[in-house]
Amino acid sequence: ATFANGNAVESDFLIGADGVHSRARAQFINDGEPLNRGYTIWRGTSPITPAAIPPGIGIELYGRGKRFGIGPVGLGRTGWWAAANTHYTDRFTDLFAGWYAPVMELIEATPPASILKNIATDREPNKNWGAGRMTLLGDAIHPTTPNLGQGGCQAMEDALVLARCFEKYGASEVALRNYEHLRHARTATLTRISRYYGRVGQLENIFARTLRRTALALAPGAILRRSLQIVFDYRAQL
Repeated sequence: ATFANGNAVESDFLIGADGVHSRARAQFINDGEPLNRGYTIWRGTSPITPAAIPPGIGIELYGRGKRFGIGPVGLGRTGWWAAANTHYTDRFTDLFAGWYAPVMELIEATPPASILKNIATDREPNKNWGAGRMTLLGDAIHPTTPNLGQGGCQAMEDALVLARCFEKYGASEVALRNYEHLRHARTATLTRISRYYGRVGQLENIFARTLRRTALALAPGAILRRSLQIVFDYRAQL
């Protein structure tokens, strides 16, 4: 592997885990840039927990082409994320003015320099992850929109399954191909579910938003929890 600074490293295997704009992917698959899904994401961690937010509760708020999520992250801090369709040109602090009071409280308490801003992107699932002694891992092969909070999680699952494949099949190309086979279906499914979730969350049409609100209000909690089992019931073992 030759790097931009001119250094070169020789190893038995190359695992491209270099993110959504992976150079390893560009050289191996060369399928262009990730797909823009039409909305912007902001993420931050506030050092406070507004009094109005019940302890240990996650909240997601829906508006017209906008969303705001809130959840505890421990040590008295609160994690939050926001989404707005890209045609909104207001300043970020103006996008959610007038929303549920803790929204602005959290934004204003978060150091501006620590707020992460990204365009929501992903890629169509690809079965071709590698060849020979090279493979890809995490966002380099299956970047996903952040709607399920699974980007980093899927990379960790990849790493665990890859390690177990090396343990089972030895340091071989067979281990890489089995890792790819084991991980493709799950990552492809979660990428698609996250994409569809984002489409529903970013709706602007008043009739579609009414239908969304009604469906969420009427759906039994047990069914909503069961729908998330595909995310949480996975066991990364061979």
